[in-house]
Amino acid sequence: MRSKRGALFLVSIAATGLVLILVEGLASWTYSLEKAWAASQPERPERAHSQYDSELGWVNQPGVHVSDLYGPGKDFTTNARGFRAQGEYAETAPPGFRRVVFLGDSFTMGYGVGDDETFPSVVERLEPSIQAINMGMGAYGVGQDYLWYQRDGRVLHGDLLVFALISHDFVRMTLSYYMAPKPILAATEGKLQVHGVPVPRTDGWERAAKFARQLGWRLDVMKALRLLLRPLTAGVAARPDSRPKKFEPVARAIFATLAEQARARGTGLLLVHLPSRSELLGDEPDLGPWMQQLGHTLGIPCVALRPFFEARWKSGAGERLYLPNRHYSAEGNRLVAEALLPAIQAALARLPRRRMP
Repeated sequence: MRSKRGALFLVSIAATGLVLILVEGLASWTYSLEKAWAASQPERPERAHSQYDSELGWVNQPGVHVSDLYGPGKDFTTNARGFRAQGEYAETAPPGFRRVVFLGDSFTMGYGVGDDETFPSVVERLEPSIQAINMGMGAYGVGQDYLWYQRDGRVLHGDLLVFALISHDFVRMTLSYYMAPKPILAATEGKLQVHGVPVPRTDGWERAAKFARQLGWRLDVMKALRLLLRPLTAGVAARPDSRPKKFEPVARAIFATLAEQARARGTGLLLVHLPSRSELLGDEPDLGPWMQQLGHTLGIPCVALRPFFEARWKSGAGERLYLPNRHYSAEGNRLVAEALLPAIQAALARLPRRRMP
């Protein structure tokens, strides 16, 4: 009887092992499709030009030049301040120029396009009297933008601050981890407080999760499971809670502070909402109208660019405005510059021509 049970036990083990071998083999074949799909996707190249920052989480490395970062002829260059620029800036604009500081995330930075194809660069070419400063930073939320500008942007004495945002930038500022650990802002009675500083280099829970993912993904069966589950989980991580009530108090305090600083210095402030492809397709909420209403309440001009993009979309040329990575193409950046320029010129015209820093 014992020998019979022992034999059955051995047979069970052998059968289980055979099933695992077959599943692992099938998974290996299935995962080859995943590898082929991944090979066709562009990688995120931020590590080529970014570094840790204890106050902001991460910033661009100063004095970087990466040839062909986004493709042939699409170079990425930063100056000594870490701004995307091919030259240096004095604290004040050259005589005869109006200085416009563009603040924002990777859309402003120009993820996917060359140095001279970003919309700040195009604005500068369209209006030669403007000196455009690109303070776009990949994966930044509204809070990080604000903190970076307070630390490194105000010293430049710009005539006009153009704060360009996508809807997801507001969601990011509610998170203590986005791409990497980051500071988080809170508002009490309209006063801003910064939490999580100094920013840790790497979050402990994220390190543990990364280790678990790497351990699990070494098995092809886990890789295949991920591939099979993608249709069920697509978009879940990209759709956090985007209700304005979660972030409106902080956004209101940030915009109000910037407006107060602009009035005190005799400079201008312009808010801009940049439409994402997902918003145009109806896959994500469009916070442009909410942002315009908030700007109106605070007395800050706000331009929503969705109508300009929708017009191209209806004409059948909308897809050309976006890259496969969902950022703006060179054509999309040019559309932003052309749509923004009249609002920028109007804002500058309302300012005194000469002022003290």
